[in-house]
Amino acid sequence: DTQNDKIVVTYCDYNDSSKGKCVVGEVNSTGDSITFGTPADFNAADTRYITSVFSPSNNKVVVAFANNGNSDALTYNVGQCNGLSFSWYSGGPTTLYSNAIQWNALIYDSHRQKVVFIWNNQGNEIRSCTGVVNSNNTLTLGSTVEITSDNPATLGAVYYTSESKTVVVF
Repeated sequence: DTQNDKIVVTYCDYNDSSKGKCVVGEVNSTGDSITFGTPADFNAADTRYITSVFSPSNNKVVVAFANNGNSDALTYNVGQCNGLSFSWYSGGPTTLYSNAIQWNALIYDSHRQKVVFIWNNQGNEIRSCTGVVNSNNTLTLGSTVEITSDNPATLGAVYYTSESKTVVVF
């Protein structure tokens, strides 16, 4: 979170039924330690393939994941930091793609000020869609497009700032 000079770590807590959690951290002034707040759940079910990104245009964090509590559907949640605490959208996690996924990537397109979701469904296709983060911790999503159906084993993505392009590797 560059607006508040904080770090936000999203993870699966294997010691708590594999729930999806996040925790806010603050680096001390000498740069030799980090103070962490209390973890907050972003998903109360078994959570896999977690990715997250900060949206500086409105100071929000978006997390995307496979929700094993919902057949590994691609799901997201939106929230924000307040000191060392974190609050998520009160409506809870939202399903973006209802079929099971294996991998996903989440990047921020700073040129268009949009979050880019990229995922590999278990039908062996890579798909993508963009979303605009709203002030009420929801997303306005665009249409889903297929990137490839070449049966990729995994995927990765990066935003190439100088060219305003998203690069997907599979």
